[in-house]
Order: sequence, then C-alpha cells, then structure tokens
Amino acid sequence: MKIAFTAKGKDWQAEIDPRFGRTDYIVVYDEASKELTSVDNRAVEEIAHGAGPQTAQKLFDLGPDVLITGNGPGGNAATVLQKAQLKIFIGAGGMTIQAAYDAYKKDALKALARFMMETSGMHFIRAAFATDDGKTFIDRHFGDAGCFEIVDISDSAMIRIKQLNNRSAEDESSHADIKKAGSITNLLKSEGVQVAVAKVFGPNIMRIKKHFVCVRMNDPVIEEAVVRLQTHIGEIQGEWEKGEQRGFLNLLHAKDDIHHDQIDI
Repeated sequence: MKIAFTAKGKDWQAEIDPRFGRTDYIVVYDEASKELTSVDNRAVEEIAHGAGPQTAQKLFDLGPDVLITGNGPGGNAATVLQKAQLKIFIGAGGMTIQAAYDAYKKDALKALARFMMETSGMHFIRAAFATDDGKTFIDRHFGDAGCFEIVDISDSAMIRIKQLNNRSAEDESSHADIKKAGSITNLLKSEGVQVAVAKVFGPNIMRIKKHFVCVRMNDPVIEEAVVRLQTHIGEIQGEWEKGEQRGFLNLLHAKDDIHHDQIDI
C-alpha cells in the first residue's frame, strides 16, 4: 500500500499542507518497503490557473492507493481522482505526516467521498457483504463468510469502509447456533451495519433480521451487487425503518424488482 500526503516538508515531522493543488510537496510512504519519498511541487506557485490538475497528474505518476490531505482537492481534481479509485482522506491539516498516518491507521480521518455525501444531503445505508476475498460472494451461508466487506451506499455513490474478519465460527457448537448469531450481530452492529447481503442465508436469519435488512442476491461480484442495490435504496431504507418487523428482500435476478418475501433457508 502506497500512501501519499500533501505536505510542507519532506520527512515524518513535516506539517500536512492543507492545500492540494498548491501543496509544497507530495510525500509518499510505501508500507511494503518502508520507504518515504517526496516530490517537490513548489513550482505550481507560479501557475495562475490549473494547479490542481497538474498536481493530480504528478500524483497519478507516483501511483499511490491513498491520499491524505487537509481540505481536499476541489472541483474537477476531486472527481478525476475518485474515478481513478484513489481513496482520499481529509481533515489532516495541522498534523505532522506521522500524526496523519497514525490517524489514518486508526480510522480517525474522514473519507472525502463520505464528506461530499454528507454535505450534499445524500442518504446512505451501510451494508455487509458475505465474502472470503472482499470481491466476490461466497456460496455458503452468510454467517460462514471468512469476512464481511463493509460498504456505504447511496443512490449515486459508494464508499468501501473496511473488511471485517468473521470469527463467529469459534462460538458455534452446533448448526444455527444462537451464540454464533449473537456474535455476528454484535460484530456488525459495532460497525453501524444496517444491511446484510449474501447469496445464501441459514436458519439464523430469523435472529439477525431483527437487527438488519437481509438481502439475498445472486451476483457473483460485490461491485455489481452494489450497483443493483443503489437502484433500490428507497425500498431498503423503508424496510430498515420497520424495526424488528422487517422482512426479507429477494433480489435474485438483475431484471427483477425487489420481492418482499421469505428467503429459502
């Protein structure tokens, strides 16, 4: 993982530059090699217009996975960087690079996409997808997933939050064990999850549906499932608001509407 910082200097104690386009330096930390490198960006101060795109191009050339900054790139630069799948975190102004990195590792910085989502008044749901690799669905019961991919979804945006390891099998002494259902529920509730998504649910769905909207889908890839969920965000939110009386949602075929009926268990 390569993490880029906008900074006023070149070492760990340098202060984060709150600006993106006119940042003095772009500093990159490679977590694999443990190397800290930098690119001097001070020449953009001489540019009257277009500093953002030029800095964005330098960032592309460096190939980071994450950008940590202060106020965040504006306008076109933000849109371009997000389309390039670069994860952008803001709110690090006034910190040193070391402090900003530590805050990022503790999930203490706000994702730019989340900030834009909140300030635009978008409604979003937080969903947990049953997976082993973070990309595709498993063909086993929801509770048997090796991990859960946690994603925030609105009708026009998505933000990958984190991947949660599922250790609930340690609490299972028999099939559909109540302790396992409780373990999964507590794990997902601690992360603010509202929706559980899987190809298959087991008997424990009767317990976890009191806490989550359970959606069954047959998409092989999670990103494809997210796109379909976005078209039904209103129905899912409506089901969430029913509390413990909520039902199950089947979304088994790409051209089908959502059906509010019991999932095979």
